[in-house]
Amino acid sequence: MLPCYLHGAMPSLVSVRTSSKGGPVRDLKAFLPTTREEMQARGWDELDVLVVTGDAYVDHPAFGPVLVARFLAGRGYRVGIVAQPRWTGVEDIARMGRPRLFVGVSAGNLDSMLNKLTAQKKVRSEDQYSPGGRPNARPNRASIVYSNLCRQAFPGLPVVLGGIEASLRRIAHYDYWSDSVRRSILLDAKADLLVFGMGERAAWEITQRLDAGERVAELGNIRGTAHVRKNRQAWADALGGELPPAPLIDRSLHAERLVPRTRRRQLHSAPWSDLPDGTFVLVDEAPAVIVGRDLVTWTSQGYRDRRRRPLRGRATMITPPSTVAALRAGYRPQLDASVHA
Repeated sequence: MLPCYLHGAMPSLVSVRTSSKGGPVRDLKAFLPTTREEMQARGWDELDVLVVTGDAYVDHPAFGPVLVARFLAGRGYRVGIVAQPRWTGVEDIARMGRPRLFVGVSAGNLDSMLNKLTAQKKVRSEDQYSPGGRPNARPNRASIVYSNLCRQAFPGLPVVLGGIEASLRRIAHYDYWSDSVRRSILLDAKADLLVFGMGERAAWEITQRLDAGERVAELGNIRGTAHVRKNRQAWADALGGELPPAPLIDRSLHAERLVPRTRRRQLHSAPWSDLPDGTFVLVDEAPAVIVGRDLVTWTSQGYRDRRRRPLRGRATMITPPSTVAALRAGYRPQLDASVHA
């Protein structure tokens, strides 16, 4: 161990280890593994979880994908990171082999399109999240590109999206770059789950449950996640025939949610006895969901205050009539577990 001194003054806080040849010694276990060599240094022949990120690998909690990876590693899982892989092939993503549980994908700390383009849609000269500010280190719409690469590299392995790009695009959204409304990023990325917001708790539960043998299709009740529901037939039955295109459904639902030519919410009225499970109604100015014979009030902390639903009279519905018709035809929403507490 050789202490570093600055101009003969007091010792600094940095010490540099040197090999017998005078060069620095590389500690293969100091950081999460990024290569097969670093895996072997830890005695690993397989990862539990692989995290793919569009940022450089900076081992700091300001970088969300690395924070989640460290969070899982601290709980005993073998986690590896692939930072800014080439997107012309699967070689970079596959270099540490197929992980045992799932692969997590994030575009990085910033939306990949905003990272590349200014508000005037001009290409930026540098990338603040790449080594040396080097631009063009990640593809456009990186979450989609990386997810599809993971599908190619690891067929059948669960793919979990996360990060700010996925969080903000988890539902149909206006896309500034194409000046159009795009569908959920889940559909284009073909991912199994999407974790939005603070992801530590959700990632921990996903990892534990997959490790316990559950299938990814059974993980739709985890708070802070989104997934694609496949209930097309219920919508077709509710709308009286073939299922119309998604844009037409979106326009119909939008028209039912807002008072025409305003931005005010439009409420609807229906008999209490005619409302199926999953319908949201307004009770004492608070939203509540119908579950069997009960009403359960929704709060930001989950469902609270269960009470009996009225048997007579009319309810003030928040749920659009088209969605109520789909619920009546057999569509089953995924409600938070607290509704049954």
